[in-house]
Amino acid sequence: MKVDPERRFRAIARLTVSIRLAVSALVLAAILLTAALSSLLWWRTAEATSRQLASTINDQIVAAVRKEVSAIVDEARAAHTAIRTLFLQNVLDTREADKREFVFLSQLQSQATISWVAFGWPDGSFFAAHKLGDRRLEMMEISLTDHPGQRRVDEYDVVPGDIEFANRRFEPTSFRVADQAWFKDGLAADDPQWFRVMDHATGERPSIAFAGPIDVYQERQGVLAVIIEYTRLARFLSQLEVGRTGTAFIVDDGGELVAAPDKAADELHPARGDTTLLPLARAALDKAGEAGRKEAWRSRLTSGGAAYEVALTPLPFPGWSLATVIPEAEFLGPVETTLRRLILGLAIGAVLAALASAMLARSVIAAPLSRVVGELRHVEAFALEQVRRHPSRLKEIASLSGAIAEMASGLSAFRKFIPADLVRGLLRQGVEARPGGSIQELS
Repeated sequence: MKVDPERRFRAIARLTVSIRLAVSALVLAAILLTAALSSLLWWRTAEATSRQLASTINDQIVAAVRKEVSAIVDEARAAHTAIRTLFLQNVLDTREADKREFVFLSQLQSQATISWVAFGWPDGSFFAAHKLGDRRLEMMEISLTDHPGQRRVDEYDVVPGDIEFANRRFEPTSFRVADQAWFKDGLAADDPQWFRVMDHATGERPSIAFAGPIDVYQERQGVLAVIIEYTRLARFLSQLEVGRTGTAFIVDDGGELVAAPDKAADELHPARGDTTLLPLARAALDKAGEAGRKEAWRSRLTSGGAAYEVALTPLPFPGWSLATVIPEAEFLGPVETTLRRLILGLAIGAVLAALASAMLARSVIAAPLSRVVGELRHVEAFALEQVRRHPSRLKEIASLSGAIAEMASGLSAFRKFIPADLVRGLLRQGVEARPGGSIQELS
C-alpha cells in the first residue's frame, strides 16, 4: 500500500515544532538528566556516609555501656570477695555488729554502683547496708529475737570523707530473708552466683545480686549478697547521647526492661525514663531471635510512619542486651533537607537555563532561519530581485543563505527567455511545469 507523499508531508507538518522550543526542550532535558544523576549520586554517597556515622556513634555507645556493665559486675564481685575474705580469715566475725557495719558501709561508699550489701543467717536474721541516693545511707537489722517483727533502721548522712549518724527508728516489717531466692539458693550453693531480685526489706525494687555462702572453719555462717538496683543503670544511660531523640535500653532475654535513661533515678527515686521507643527494642529482639542474643544485630524498623535504626548488642551480664533506637531522620534528615534544597535550586536553574536557551535559539537560530525562509518565499514567488544574502554567526545558516542567493541569481538568467510576470501567474494558479500545454488568450 503506497502512502500519498502529500498526505505524509501534511501529517509531518502537523507534528513539527519550532527550533526555539526544540532547543529549549533539549537543553532542559540535558540539565534535568544531569541534575537527576548528580543528585542520585550525591544522595547515595551522603546516605552511606550518614549511616556510617550513625554506626560509629552506636559503636561508641555500645562500648561505653559494655564498659560500664563490666565495671558494675566487677565491682560487685570485688566487694563480695573483699568481705568474704575478711570473714574467711576470721578478721571479722559475722556477729560483730560494729565491725560488720563499718565494713559494709565502707563498701557502699567506695563502690558507686552498689546499692546494698546484705547478709542473711541460717536462723532467718538479716542485716544490710543500703544507699539512700548519694547523700544518705541506712543500716538495717531484722532479728528474730530482739524486736521480732520489726526492722531497726539507723540512718547516716554522707559528708566529705566521712558519715555522720542521723537517727534511729523501728518500724514493722514482713520481710523474711528465708523467702528470698538469693538466700535459699546461696545457702545451698558452693560458689557465689548472680540472681535477679525484686523484693527488698524496703519494698519492691528490681535489682541483681551477686550472692554466695560464707563458710568459716567449714561451718556455714550464712549468705552474703552484693546488690545493684537497676536505677543505677538508668542513671548511667541518661548520660549517653543517642542523637537528639534516640535512646538506649538495657533489656533481658525475655524482652523485659532492665533500664531506660533517667538521670533522676536512684535508690530513693524509681526509674521513670521515657519508654516510648521500647516496643521497637522488643520488636527487634523478637526479629533477631537467638542470633541477636549472641552477637551484634541491627535492622531498620518502622513505627507510626517513621523509620528507625535499631541495634542489639549482648552485654557482659548473662541475658542482657543493649538496644539502641535512633530515628532515621536523626542522620538522614539533614541529607534530605539539603537534597530538597538542591532539587529546588536545580529546578530554578533549569527554568532559567531553558528561558536563556529559548532566547538564544531565537536570536541565533530561529530569527536567521526565518529570514532565510522569507528569501525562499521570494524564490517560490519568482520575485528574484527581492532575494538578499543574510550573514549569520552560524556557518550552516550563512551557507544556506548564500546558496539561496546564488540560486536566485542563477534563476534570474531565465528571465531572458520567459517573462517573469507569466511565471508568477502560473505559480499563483498552481500550474505544474510538465510537458504539453494549451493555448490561452493573454492580452
